Amino acid sequence: MVIAYLSKYAPLSYIGAGLTYTLDTANRPGYLVYKFTAGTDSIRW
Repeated sequence: MVIAYLSKYAPLSYIGAGLTYTLDTANRPGYLVYKFTAGTDSIRW
């Protein structure tokens, strides 16, 4: 799963420890791109 949004908005405030992810800001300048690759847990904005 990928979540991408403009970087002028706040980053995710909580990403559960059960999730494996990377935060990519280089490939889409001006965006926060979270790439979730494994696990189950919750996220909060």
